[in-house]
Amino acid sequence: MDKHPGWERLIADSPVSADQVRNRLGFKWQLFKVAGPNREDASSANLVSEIEALGQTLFGEVADEARNIWHKVYAGKTEVSHKALSPLKNLHGKLTGLSFVEPRVAPVADLIQAALNSMPKRGLINGPHLVLLQGLVALLRDPGLLIEHGQKVIDGHSPDQILLSLNCPQEDGEPEMPVIPVAAGPQFVDSLGLW
Repeated sequence: MDKHPGWERLIADSPVSADQVRNRLGFKWQLFKVAGPNREDASSANLVSEIEALGQTLFGEVADEARNIWHKVYAGKTEVSHKALSPLKNLHGKLTGLSFVEPRVAPVADLIQAALNSMPKRGLINGPHLVLLQGLVALLRDPGLLIEHGQKVIDGHSPDQILLSLNCPQEDGEPEMPVIPVAAGPQFVDSLGLW
């Protein structure tokens, strides 16, 4: 009570003594060893298949979120406010945080970031900027296209090239990849030992 002026009454009325508290607090150490599964082990095959499925699961979740974003924010709109960028920023954050899961995740996050970077800083978003966002969300709704376009970034296409291709359809409906020089060749995505 001398050490904590103003709390004297609360401390004096406490039903638990300092000795009781001291006896109930403690800690102990528990040692354990973490080791990867043996390659011949059946659980190793299960682990490998689970790891391979993580990317598909993530792209599926992104597609589900993009479908919701499309219906809530972009479907039928001729202009949107900057609030419309928030769900895309959230998806970007999710992909960035989980980029270690699969090599094509980081390039997809780069596509979103490139689109966000190209938006006007103020005012309503309309015209070509809105079309770009709508094309991006349409791409994000399809896990197969996400993987395909993520691979294109790894193969050396810039995110800006891919976004431009979303607005340049060919006659057969497939987007045409415009020829824009890229500074470097294929990008190396560090797996950090995961793939």
